[in-house]
Amino acid sequence: MACCHLVMAQDTLATVEFPRYYRPPLDIPISLSGNYGEFRANHFHTGYDMRIGGVVGARLFAVADGFITRITVSSSGYGNGLYIEHPNGTTSLYGHLLDFAPAIQEYVRTKQYEQQSFSVDLPLFPEQFPVKKGDFVGRAGNSGASGGPHLHFELRNTETQATLNFSAYGLFPITDRTPPVLNRLQFYSFSLQSGIPRTTLLKAVDIRASSHPIPVTDTFYIAMGAYDRMEGSYASLSLSQYEVYLDDVKIYRYTKQNVPANYGRYLNSFLQYDRRVESDYSLLKTWVEPGNLMQNFVETPSQGLFILSDSLVHQIKIALTDDYGNTSTYRYRVTRQSPEKSAVFPIEGKRVIWAIDNYFETDGLTIYLPIGALGKNIDLTVERLEASSIHSSQFYAPFWRIGSPLEPLFRPMRLSIYAQVPEEFKEKALIVSMYKDSSFSAVGGEWHGTCLEANTYNFGVYTVALDTMPPLITPMFSAGADLSRAQRLSFRVSDNLSGIKSYEGFIDGEWALFEYDAKYRLLSYTFDKKRIASRKKHTLALHVTDNCNNVSIFKTDFIW
Repeated sequence: MACCHLVMAQDTLATVEFPRYYRPPLDIPISLSGNYGEFRANHFHTGYDMRIGGVVGARLFAVADGFITRITVSSSGYGNGLYIEHPNGTTSLYGHLLDFAPAIQEYVRTKQYEQQSFSVDLPLFPEQFPVKKGDFVGRAGNSGASGGPHLHFELRNTETQATLNFSAYGLFPITDRTPPVLNRLQFYSFSLQSGIPRTTLLKAVDIRASSHPIPVTDTFYIAMGAYDRMEGSYASLSLSQYEVYLDDVKIYRYTKQNVPANYGRYLNSFLQYDRRVESDYSLLKTWVEPGNLMQNFVETPSQGLFILSDSLVHQIKIALTDDYGNTSTYRYRVTRQSPEKSAVFPIEGKRVIWAIDNYFETDGLTIYLPIGALGKNIDLTVERLEASSIHSSQFYAPFWRIGSPLEPLFRPMRLSIYAQVPEEFKEKALIVSMYKDSSFSAVGGEWHGTCLEANTYNFGVYTVALDTMPPLITPMFSAGADLSRAQRLSFRVSDNLSGIKSYEGFIDGEWALFEYDAKYRLLSYTFDKKRIASRKKHTLALHVTDNCNNVSIFKTDFIW
């Protein structure tokens, strides 16, 4: 059992009986590969990832009495997902399942054939699938946007759909006697020029060194990387709390809390975002941006900024706490370096204020940044680039460099780009973004007169391109193959630019249920004796459409 728990009265559902109300969703010992509140790409992790030994198939059980209220099947997200509502006002969610219990699986398949769609979202009535605590409900898998076999488990407040940090309530037997670890620490200068924050990396600290005082500016902040370990797992897990003190005066406290729906991108405001983009690691910074709409996560009297008024040596203390009350403390000494004239950063573009709607318009380009898109004031630079001779015939608008990709957006920016596209090709046009390696990704777009418009969450380089190439379909079996001993037939499907929009498969002229796994670009059909006859030759037709309505049709036959 865990040594202790942080009791957090953040939900009125919790009572003394709360832990005993539930049983674990697995019969194997619980070991986590991910926990609640982790800093993931553009979102906080809102559940618990439970290890299942690296292979699919672990049996899953209802954690309490209730009824299945929703079933989802998708090539992305939770993949095969199951929602069970409980009488005490909570809902349990099981994500990335391999499959469901037989009666549930048969119901789902019937609905898929009725709707002629692999992806379904099925609301249920209470009387359809009632469950008792401990009932078998499915098997853990790797479906949807999963990085390997595991169970993604959540416990939610049914009324608000807020996910609960169940470790804070002492749910399920998890052992953790290991204190958190600070593994990165960086110091940044801070100043305001014309209302725009300017920051510069002062020093990346060697965590192990207890060296001379660290020279800093009179106003600065720190950015911290830390992780937690639990017994039986090498996973780097999230912490419950970060506290930072200057000479025993609290400057900053971050506490893990419930994440409101659609607010997950504000995670990027808590982080030193340029480090996330350039180095792919997460540093929690003490400076709190004024436009961060999740400031209830932090407690700070000075926006998380350290202000030194003398050149004496001062002490910074960092206290880390995990979900089970284990703590670590780190101390560093700092001193203000000799005051020098602050570097001047000229405003190179349009000053954009975080607290209002912002518009930018130039010949051929319009930008709209809604209120809430930025966490702070920035100077927005917009530059028209000349296309190289290699690119000039492939694109139908200039290349526009808009802002810096090292600045995050929390609500989407609206782009409108004037493009000279022949009428017969307009359906194939879309806005694309260009990466450093000169590769492109699709953004999309809709025509409004002579301009193509689309939303994007990223600053960067944009232009307009055409996608006239249909998807590529590659069978993983030969034409006429004898598949009588196989369980399924499969295809690799890919698209050069706009991405896969839809697909349909037909066997002997009848619609057949093909399952799509987007992460592997794998489209497969599991042989079904109830729907196709065995020991005979069959015809197969597969239609795959991309987001610019280019269609590929593949036809073949096989024996099964």
